[in-house]
Amino acid sequence: MHKEKFVFAQLVEFLNADKFRHIVDKHQGNRYIKSFTCWNQLLVLMFGQLCNRRSLRDLAMAIGAHRGKGYHLGFGSDVKLSNLSKANTNRDYRIFEEFAYYMVGKAQSKRMDNIFKLGGKVYAFDSTTIDLCMNIYQWARFRKTKGGVKIHTLFDLETQIPMFFHITPAAVNDVNAMDVIPYEPGSFYVFDRGYNDFKRLFRINEIRSLFVVRAKNNLQCKAVRWKRRMPKNILSDSVVTFTGYMSERHYPKPIRRIVFYDEEQDRVFTFLTNAFSLDALQVVLLYKNRWQIELFFK
Repeated sequence: MHKEKFVFAQLVEFLNADKFRHIVDKHQGNRYIKSFTCWNQLLVLMFGQLCNRRSLRDLAMAIGAHRGKGYHLGFGSDVKLSNLSKANTNRDYRIFEEFAYYMVGKAQSKRMDNIFKLGGKVYAFDSTTIDLCMNIYQWARFRKTKGGVKIHTLFDLETQIPMFFHITPAAVNDVNAMDVIPYEPGSFYVFDRGYNDFKRLFRINEIRSLFVVRAKNNLQCKAVRWKRRMPKNILSDSVVTFTGYMSERHYPKPIRRIVFYDEEQDRVFTFLTNAFSLDALQVVLLYKNRWQIELFFK
């Protein structure tokens, strides 16, 4: 007879059940529930994620195969496809969202490290698309024959932990998600070329946050002042103002423009930033580390 705890049960011990119970009571998640509580639902969904189940039916069948172990795994005694589907539809998502952010905060506190030594946190922001079946998720229409959702993610480059998620239909432009980022004054935010929205970048500047974004090739600007002595592979380090009608209107203040030559890729990159005090190579290093969020998505 098996007497030791299952591996999944050992993983569950790291979760703060009291905190989760408090959140459930706050949102009245277990009201009128006699079986298959919010806690049971959380553990079932975690099990499905860890086992790479592809659908609720697949998950219900996998749990059914371990029916005799359900109590020890924390699933409860009433895990059926209908109950799981009903719970996912009717229960308040804020229960699981709030608990997820609580666990993210706990994980971040365990990995706090000042790698870049810039006096503020360093985040990368990007999105990834998850394909969905058009026949089932018609609201998520993306292309003629495709459906999907985008997960916009704020990734802490120092702790290697995602700090914020925002889910939208895949058709939503990436720059719109910049409006919901919980910006922190003094922190750095690194963006790819798809986030060249100067109105939103100016908002980041006004709340005293710092950004690094890769510039587009058709950028219209004029140099106000520039450095004459530059480190290796820095082709230009200047302060510029925008000359395009809309860009000048949306970002009326000077901005720093850095042109860098990457020997490994034999490519030239242009970056825009409001971090005037950083060394040019530090700005390049911040953007290079943005690749960590791409690895996270994979």
